[in-house]
Amino acid sequence: MLKYLLGLYRKKHVSTSVSVAVQLIPMVGGSLDTLIKSGMDALAAKRAKIFFSELQKYNPINEELLLSEDYLHFLTQSLKSAVQTKQEEKIRMFARVLRNSYEKDSISDTGELEDFIKILDELSFREIQILHMLDAYSDTPRNGEKNDFKWTSLYWDKFEARLTNELNISQSEVSDIMNRIVRTGCFETYTGRYLNGETKYGKLTNTYFRLKRVIYDFDDDKDSLT
Repeated sequence: MLKYLLGLYRKKHVSTSVSVAVQLIPMVGGSLDTLIKSGMDALAAKRAKIFFSELQKYNPINEELLLSEDYLHFLTQSLKSAVQTKQEEKIRMFARVLRNSYEKDSISDTGELEDFIKILDELSFREIQILHMLDAYSDTPRNGEKNDFKWTSLYWDKFEARLTNELNISQSEVSDIMNRIVRTGCFETYTGRYLNGETKYGKLTNTYFRLKRVIYDFDDDKDSLT
């Protein structure tokens, strides 16, 4: 199965794209073309191994699932994204989306699973870390405060400080970065709330909390981004 799927990946993503790229380099012979292909094959195999290790962390892949057209479709889609991902933890997230969706029945339908794979693919690893850090403040006591904007203001400065200290993101960059994350549907800014002419605060969405249920391993106490 792994050999077959890697073959599809290599045929679609390596052979053509790499050959074209190498041909654009002056004075390059076929040996470099072969070397790059070999290196990319090895990299894809390494990432696929991580993916399948996570996918079968608790249970082997059910043979009945392998006969399911839907499962094979999502397996191929998630593996394709995984082998194009650099960070090991995000590779494991692609496997968990598939595993948790089927083993724990954590999705409403296959359409939602397809959305989750696309959203995860679109999010950079740093953006995932940012959302994870913001989520750490979800349990901040409201102290009777019903207004979301005012409640967010209780912890937002602490959140920005963490971004600076742990991800080297300056406070002047925060608004732009958070606005970019809005495109994924995992975060939304408070409409009409402005400080110094720019939207200052926002909150995680239901889409994020549903995605969170399938990309993290809540059965493993060691599973953490930080």
